[in-house]
This record gives sequence, structure tokens and C-alpha cells, in this order.
Amino acid sequence: MNTLMLPQNLNIEQILVDYPPNFTYHPDEFRYLIGLVIELPSSNKGLFDSHEYPYTYLYSQLLKRVVWDYQYHLQYLVKVGVLETDGYYSNTINRKSKGYRLTAEYRTPVQITEISASKLVKRIERQTTNRNSPAIELYPDLVKWFDEIEADEEKAHQIRAQLYQENTTKGTRREIEVANLKDASYQYMIEPFVSRRYKFIVDDSGKRFHSNLTNLKSEFRSCLTYQGQPLVSIDLCNSQPFLASILFTPHFYSPVADDERLTINQLSEKSQVLLQPVIEEVMQYLVTHNTRDTVFPTLSLSFSTPGGGPLLPMCGKLEEKTGQIDEFLMYSYLVETGQYYEYMQSRIKRANGEADLTRNEVKETTLTTFFANPKDDRQYFKMHREAFCQVFPMVYGLFSLLKSKQYSTLAILLQNIEAILFLDHIANRISCERPELPIFTLHDSIVTTVGNEEYVETVMQEELQRLTGMKPSFKREYWK
Repeated sequence: MNTLMLPQNLNIEQILVDYPPNFTYHPDEFRYLIGLVIELPSSNKGLFDSHEYPYTYLYSQLLKRVVWDYQYHLQYLVKVGVLETDGYYSNTINRKSKGYRLTAEYRTPVQITEISASKLVKRIERQTTNRNSPAIELYPDLVKWFDEIEADEEKAHQIRAQLYQENTTKGTRREIEVANLKDASYQYMIEPFVSRRYKFIVDDSGKRFHSNLTNLKSEFRSCLTYQGQPLVSIDLCNSQPFLASILFTPHFYSPVADDERLTINQLSEKSQVLLQPVIEEVMQYLVTHNTRDTVFPTLSLSFSTPGGGPLLPMCGKLEEKTGQIDEFLMYSYLVETGQYYEYMQSRIKRANGEADLTRNEVKETTLTTFFANPKDDRQYFKMHREAFCQVFPMVYGLFSLLKSKQYSTLAILLQNIEAILFLDHIANRISCERPELPIFTLHDSIVTTVGNEEYVETVMQEELQRLTGMKPSFKREYWK
């Protein structure tokens, strides 16, 4: 048996009677494909950014392993008015995928449906096994704890109802349609913790470990416990800006002996290939513009002393000498002390003379600078790039250089660095030292049972400081 979500008003058997297909089929194959169109947005939250009813991009190479003649089924569903297509292929993650979504008639609330066609179920299960196997093989000490997670279904249902109400404040048809799809996504997020049918993936680019937990909307975390024990996550503050500062040091690109800090040699093969064409230019740029490891090579050991430590006075001396504060020093200080976003808020406000930006807006500015295509001239992207550049023009120059040959380079680097630090070092050390301690990873966070957070945070601090040369800041979130 396999469960999926389908529109409440969909009667696929009647449609098949009214409009008989001219190819061999099983009704469950249509259910499976429609269910995919509804399910996949649950693992791609960015699809909802525009507030439009999104298209779901279906990867043909995976589809045909389950429904070999899937194109006939999809064409039929479009013809009978169940699905509509955007008519072109989107090249996402080097995969050409065509976009589909429900037609307006079927953008209703969903209901749980079971498919039972034995051959189809076996193909689905085989694909799930093939998808999960690499992650299970690489990280058995992370996967093994999932079967003991317990979910409070009643509480999850209450949170879903509250979110639905928040998502339909205007009551327009478009808002309700999108809210129905979001609610289906929430059900797909919660269901694996009830059925204990989990998905584990290690992506090919950044080597991150993805699970149903990393995909879960934060509002639902309070519904989960481990063997009845409450959970707590220890999060790295300003995580992406913090990780990006590793790229400021010449040592990262040209390792020296007797230095434990992370280097290019530890990155995945894909990351190293992406970096090779720009390494010489990056090294020259850092020699010219960055004083963090040349003027003050041991500065990082005392960045986080109370009251700001020696960094700000040193920045002041640099300002007296050169007429400006060294950006790389200031940036590194801010991410170490967890003040990066607050600083950006104050500086962007002064630069633009506008009302206060929210922390989320400043975070959006930073992540857009990191991850978006610098050649994208749409106003939204230009606005965020220009705001970041006003505050940290030299840092922006370094990021632009890293993205100059392929814009995804910086994003893949940061994801790969994060995976090495949190999976290969932090989680691995905890599993070796405390094999009885349940831990879960949320990319830049470690989750454990309440009462063990002090130990976990100590390991995170020691490993991050050893591998980055900087002392990180953390925050805790108790899932209750």
C-alpha cells in the first residue's frame, strides 16, 4: 500500500469511463502522477514565493522508472482537464523537467488516497530504496534514530488549521487555491513521522543530507518527540554568512602544514572543479584587499571576547591608517558574535534612508547575494545585490569573482563546507563519543534530546573553531 493526497472532488474512475484512454493503463498510475504534482511542492518551499499557484517540475528519468509510458498518462490528464502544463522544459539541477499543475477545477482541499496496484507499489518502493540507500550507507548513525520519533497528530492538525486560516485572510479564490496546496504540502511533511516511511537523500552538488526532518516546516517541530522526550536544536547563528567567511583566507585555497582549518582539499570533487578556474584570481584579490590573515593572523582567537574584544580597536587603527575599516575583519567579527544581520539592518537603513528593514528582509538580501545569478537584471535581484554591495563592497567583489565562471559556485561551496563541518566532523564526533545519544541534523543545526544540549553545543563550538579559526555563536530552540 502507498498513500498520497488527491483533490477531494477528483473521480478518476468516472473520468476514465467518460473519456477512455487509447493506451494500456491502471487507474493507480494516474493517481500516482497527480499525487506527485501535489506532493513535490512540499520539498521546494520556494515554489510558493510568488504567491501564484505553482507548477511542479517532473523529472522524466525518474518518472519512467515507475510509470514507463508516463508521457501518455500526463498528456491524457492535460487533455481531460485535470492538469495543465506550462508548455516548456525547465533545466533544474541539470535535469530537464516539464512543469505541471492542477487546473482550477481541482485546486480543492485534498484527501488521503491509497494505491494498491501491486506492480506499481513495488516500483515505487524500489525507487524509494534506491534513493535512500546512498544516504543510509553514508550516514547510518544519523538515520538509525528516525524510527523512534513520535508525532502528535492532533497537535499537528491544529497547527495546520491555524496556518490555513492565516493563509486565507483575504478569501480570494487564488489565495484559497494556494492555501489548499500548502495544506496538502503540510500533510505530506507530517505523514512520514506517522507512517515511519522516511526519505533520505545526499545531494550530488553540496553533499548535504536531506531528510523529512530538514524539510519539515518549523511550526510542526513542536509536534515531535524522541521516545517521548522533548527535543532541542542548537543552531549556528548567522550560519551562511559565517560559513562564507571561511572563503576569506588564503589558507583555504593554498593550505599550509600544521593548520587544522578547512581547506579546498577536503571539498567534494565537484566543488574543487568549480573553484579551479578562479583560484588564482581569488588569491590575488585576497592579497590585495584582505588583511584578516596577513595583518592579524591570530586575531580570530580573540574575536568574541566580552564587549567586542580587540577587533574594533584594531579596525579603528586601520581606519586611522587607511581611511577605512577593513571589511573582511568587520564582517568576520560580526558573524562570530552573531551580530551580522543587526549590523546590516542599521547600515542598509542609513544607506537608503528608508524605514527599518526587518531581519528577514536583510537575510533575504544576503542570501540573494550568495545564491542568485549576478547577471539577473530583474529589479528584485538588483535591489538586494546593491544593498549588500553598499555595506560590504570588497566582500561583494570576492563573491562576484567566485561566481564569475558559474554563478552556482558560491552556493555549492557553502553547502559543501556546511556538510563537511556538520556531518563529517560534528555529527561524527558525537556519534563516536556518545553512541547512545540520539542526534539529528538540520543542515546548520544539531538536534538532540533536552538535557544533552550543553554537550552538543560544546562539541559544535570546539569543532567549528578548530576547522574555521573563528569562535561561533549559537542559539537554542526548544521544540515544545
